[in-house]
Amino acid sequence: MERLWKAAFAVSGIAAIGAFVFWSLYQKWLSLPGVFSQLTSEQTFIVMLVFLVLTFLALIAAFILHATKRKESDDIFPLYEKLRTGMHSPEENIAQIERIANSSDTKREKYLREAASLPEISFIEVDAINQALEDISKKKEVADLKQRMRQKEISNIEKTLVDSYDPLFKPIMVASKYWRYVNRKNHSQYDKMNEFIGIALVKGFNEEALSLSKELENEFKSVS
Repeated sequence: MERLWKAAFAVSGIAAIGAFVFWSLYQKWLSLPGVFSQLTSEQTFIVMLVFLVLTFLALIAAFILHATKRKESDDIFPLYEKLRTGMHSPEENIAQIERIANSSDTKREKYLREAASLPEISFIEVDAINQALEDISKKKEVADLKQRMRQKEISNIEKTLVDSYDPLFKPIMVASKYWRYVNRKNHSQYDKMNEFIGIALVKGFNEEALSLSKELENEFKSVS
């Protein structure tokens, strides 16, 4: 039935559909004897005009409602596709998660869970999705995911780092581990950053760690 009406709109336009609906609704009423015999021609014209206006208003309202629901349903998948392939920055990925979570699409939770299972997705996105799903279950608006995840992760990183005689050790490791937390695993510098963190945590800033750090610095400069 939906396809039939779509085809009718495409071929005939809303005017033809309106005429058809008008005739379907009022043909029996119009055929009743004596309905118009008691009315003047001016009154008959006004009655017909009112019927036409009401019919077209009802059609337009139904069409707008259908188009709005269709748009809400169709818009969610492109949002998911953009999240799946990845946006230009971690901030944009988190914002995309919020858009999906706050949509009215019934599949939003399904899409979020699918995104969380992607092999290349970042740790912050997984945490943000889990937080979004929790907010949805509590019927809360999903907002400020990046800031909420950042505060929690920075606190966790600082708690796990041991004290060092090198005053630069802690700030560098916090920055490095947070970078690994927010960036996707298919980022061109991800494996090298992960290797640097592993060496620095076990052996400190030895020659191998410093060499990797220099390589990363040059690569980041070339990209920016």
